[in-house]
Amino acid sequence: MSQRVDPYIALPSEMDPAVRRALIDVLRSHAKQINWATGQDSVTITTSTTVAQDLVLANATGGQITCTLPKAIDWQDRTLHVKKIDGSTNVIKIVAQSGEKIDDTATASISAQYSTAALLSDGAAWWIIQSGTAGAGGGGTTVTTTTYGTPGTVTWTMTAAASDTTLLNGRESTAVSNAANKYLDVLIGGSFTGPAASAAIGLIEIYAYGSWDGGTTYSSDMTATDSDRTLVASSKLLLKPITAIPTTATNGDIYKWGPYSLADIFGRVPEEWGLWGVHDAGASLQASTTKYTGITETSA
Repeated sequence: MSQRVDPYIALPSEMDPAVRRALIDVLRSHAKQINWATGQDSVTITTSTTVAQDLVLANATGGQITCTLPKAIDWQDRTLHVKKIDGSTNVIKIVAQSGEKIDDTATASISAQYSTAALLSDGAAWWIIQSGTAGAGGGGTTVTTTTYGTPGTVTWTMTAAASDTTLLNGRESTAVSNAANKYLDVLIGGSFTGPAASAAIGLIEIYAYGSWDGGTTYSSDMTATDSDRTLVASSKLLLKPITAIPTTATNGDIYKWGPYSLADIFGRVPEEWGLWGVHDAGASLQASTTKYTGITETSA
C-alpha cells in the first residue's frame, strides 16, 4: 500500500526566506500531486475516526459519525475538508482535539447531504472557512433538490378543430389549476397526427392563456373549457405564443412538440393556465395528445 507523502515539509529556518518559500512551494505541489494520484489525500469513513487526510468523505448511513480532527499544530496553515455524502438524517460531528476549538467551540456538525465543512488550522485552533460550508455547532449548507411530478394530461380536443386558412378558428383547452401544487415551473409538450386525407402544407399554432385572478378572468376572454374558440387578430395577440409546427402534405404525419417551459413563457406559472391552438393542415387532425409535468424544488 502506498504511503502518504507529507506536502507540508519543514525546512531549516536558517535558509534564505525567499529560497525557503520557493522550495516549500515546489515540494508541496509535487507531494500533493503524488497523494492525489495514489489516493492518499482522501478517505471515505463510515464509523467514527480520527482523520489525517485533506478530504474526508463521510457516510453516516449506519449512524452518527464523529470525525476527530488531527492536532492543530500538526496541520498549521493547512485546510481539511469533511463532506457528508449520504442522504440519511444522521449527523456528521466534527470534533477538535482536547483543548482545541473549532470557531471557538468544541465541535461542528454537518446534517445535509453533500454539505462540506472546510477547516483551516492556525496551529492552535481550527476555523471554518469558505462561504457556504457548515457552521459550528450544527447545520449544513442548503442543498436544493429539483423534483419532477407525475405527468398530467391537458384536456384539449384538437381533433375537433377544423382546418382554417385564416388561423383564427381554433380550439381552447380546459384550464389547469396550479393552486394546490404550486409548481415553480411546468413543462408542456405533446403530439399531433396529421389528417388521414387531404393533408396540406401549413402550420399548427399553439398558444398559452392564463388567469391573474384565480380563474375568474382569462387571457383573451378564454372560457377555460375544452371547446371551439374563434378569435380575431387583435385578441390572438393577447395570448402567449408557444410554437408553430410546420405540417406537410403527407397524410398521417406525426408532429411532436415540446418540452416548453410555462415559467419562461409567462415569467412564472399562473395559478390557472390553458392552451389554445389552430391549424391549416388541410383537414381535421387524426389524433392529439398534450401532457404536462410540474417541477418543484425543496431545500434541506
